[in-house]
Amino acid sequence: METNSLRIEKEQKNSENVIKNLNYEISLDKDTKYTISSDLSELVNIENAELIKMNKVKGTIIDKNKITITITSEQAEYNSLDHSTKFTDNVLIEYLNNKIYSDNLELNFKNNVIKIYENVRYLGSNGEMIADNINVNILTKKINIYMDDKSDKVILYRN
Repeated sequence: METNSLRIEKEQKNSENVIKNLNYEISLDKDTKYTISSDLSELVNIENAELIKMNKVKGTIIDKNKITITITSEQAEYNSLDHSTKFTDNVLIEYLNNKIYSDNLELNFKNNVIKIYENVRYLGSNGEMIADNINVNILTKKINIYMDDKSDKVILYRN
């Protein structure tokens, strides 16, 4: 069963739609938790959904094995209806001893997919990889790495 909590520390005085230090905590199921927070956010209502435009963002997914994926970016858009989130601008994904840098990342909890794309660079203990796209199934952890142009190759550098 999904549970949500919203914590607002302080509202900006000039606009009732602008919020400082916004924090959402979501239980996606009994084993998976998602938390997203931002330094500054703006609430926008679009087609019966509350869209939150965020600045200086940090998202955390903790799965059933207690493995944490941390996502930071300069900006994000969070949909409070389905918890989908699009991170943009200096995206950094950290899990275990791995880091992935990109321009964009989309979390889609309905389809259990993390899509990382545009200027993707992976750094890990075995080396470095450069690709256009990485798709990760949140449940199975199956990863699909590919280029937009099928004639291009994923670049690997081994340590």
